[in-house]
Amino acid sequence: MYFYLPILLVVGAEILYHMSSKATPNDINPLASIAMSYMVGITAALLMYFITSPVKNLAIEYKHLNWSAFTLGISIVLMEFGYIMVYKVGWDINIASLICNATLALVLIAIGALIYKEELSVRQLIGVFLCLIGFVLILFKKA
Repeated sequence: MYFYLPILLVVGAEILYHMSSKATPNDINPLASIAMSYMVGITAALLMYFITSPVKNLAIEYKHLNWSAFTLGISIVLMEFGYIMVYKVGWDINIASLICNATLALVLIAIGALIYKEELSVRQLIGVFLCLIGFVLILFKKA
């Protein structure tokens, strides 16, 4: 069960994430909403850090930072802005997330194989083919 707990956490958080993104009011600038979300997120992350970390010294922790923390921050803001805009322009919650996540999965399969030299099995290739068929079926219905 412990092996699947992080997956359940991600799925639960993603459900809350998409419902919150779709509920963002149309009369607010999405970036103002994201900024408020980050203030709440910073508070939650710091609180969780001090509860869970045996070190409890951010200066020591920050000495271990590299470029990834900065690009992760930029990518999260862009992703959140993109999802809010996806819902503002009228995409349904059940289609938008599926299209974005399936596209992401296809791109990450290629990145995993080409950059990280991860093996691509026949089963994964069949999955890629089925994803492409699913894209056609979903987008054909949407158009």
